[in-house]
Amino acid sequence: MERSWYAALKSAWGARRDHEEVLRLAPGYTDAKTVVGVHEYVAASLPFFIKVLAQLTGHGGSKEKGLGYLVDAGMHGKETSVDARVLLSVFLRREQRFSDALEVAHGLSRSYPRNFLFALEEANILNAAGRGPEAIAAYRKVLAAG
Repeated sequence: MERSWYAALKSAWGARRDHEEVLRLAPGYTDAKTVVGVHEYVAASLPFFIKVLAQLTGHGGSKEKGLGYLVDAGMHGKETSVDARVLLSVFLRREQRFSDALEVAHGLSRSYPRNFLFALEEANILNAAGRGPEAIAAYRKVLAAG
């Protein structure tokens, strides 16, 4: 199991390095910001001890920088725009920035009305934000849509 974890970590570092190189060569290619943004956010969200080790090896991150990359990729990306917005919504909910997360999730629900997962995430954000009656209504709407 540890070998698989290390292999996944090594692969993630390689992906970030590759996408940073793409951004260096073509700064306008915002799709590359999705992988870099996720890695930035996740690296900054690690437990303290692991985060210190990551910083020492040059693999640190910044939550705000990661979220910023995802916002840019979500707004301007062509191939990874939806992926970036889904991840942005999840990360914003984790940060308890519920109004921002709700705005992103609602945009996804409007763009893809037949995708019940986006509507379900919108209801989950309402629930996490403590907006119970609105969350119940959103969950009922998901159930009614079948």
